[in-house]
Amino acid sequence: MTSGSGHLGPNAIASTTGGSFSPLRKNTVLQASTHLPAPETTVTPTAMIDIEQIVIEMKDRREEVRRLSEEVESLKSHLQSECSVFHQSLQEERYRFERLEEQMNDLIELHQNEIENLKQNMVDMEEKVQYQSEERLRDVHEMLE
Repeated sequence: MTSGSGHLGPNAIASTTGGSFSPLRKNTVLQASTHLPAPETTVTPTAMIDIEQIVIEMKDRREEVRRLSEEVESLKSHLQSECSVFHQSLQEERYRFERLEEQMNDLIELHQNEIENLKQNMVDMEEKVQYQSEERLRDVHEMLE
């Protein structure tokens, strides 16, 4: 009943199941262990067509998955390059902003210094005018006396 490999042959399965093989069952691949026989499988021409269609569909899906994977990788690469460009632009703008900020701070400081200088000049002029006025007033008093 068993061959040297420990598997039951097709005739042993037929005798254990109580039947003989029909012409459709002769095309079936049967495997059985020494303990439990494998269930019998019948492959009809319609089933073969269905299997072929499923295999074709699987190949199509695999191709589609491969194509989509390539497309995703392409998009990922494109996105990374765009991110690099944006990052570089951001760095340049940050540098530009810092330089402009420094220039603005320098100009503000210069402006404040100029305002202080103008205020001081006004105070000096005021003192000078005050002094001159007092001098003239003294001169006028002296002339009147």
